Amino acid sequence: MEADHRVMDVRLSRQAQLTAAQLAPVHAGAKLKDPEPGNPTMSPMFRPAVIAAFCAAALAYVPASAADVHTVELTLKDHKFSPATIEVPANQRFQIKLTNEDETADEFDSTDLRVEKVVGGGKTGIIRIQPLVPGRYQFMGEYHAATARGIVVAK
Repeated sequence: MEADHRVMDVRLSRQAQLTAAQLAPVHAGAKLKDPEPGNPTMSPMFRPAVIAAFCAAALAYVPASAADVHTVELTLKDHKFSPATIEVPANQRFQIKLTNEDETADEFDSTDLRVEKVVGGGKTGIIRIQPLVPGRYQFMGEYHAATARGIVVAK
């Protein structure tokens, strides 16, 4: 375990590492000493600009909320999916809201979609799918594969 920490320390750039001696004055309220005098990227004047740029970039990246993702309703009853064929827009993320009306659990499974999700009997689960190129993608209920089958069609 200790070796793992040493490997991580080596990966940190020299500029990002602060020693205890450099941090001690900060705790006392003093200004942070420039660890490499003459290096403009480490000057105290440059640090606020880097922090501001990082914050602006972080705020610019706001992931889409769940409400913005196309949702398809799917029901599993008597070990059969309804509807058996789902149409979704191609090249867009979407999610399947699977309601299992059977008393027993089943696993939504698709090698085509690269997803597996167990949904308990009488429960609802959300299956998130990454953007798909146009085509047909098979899925099944793994515990009842003979009857629980369906297809996603991306258009």
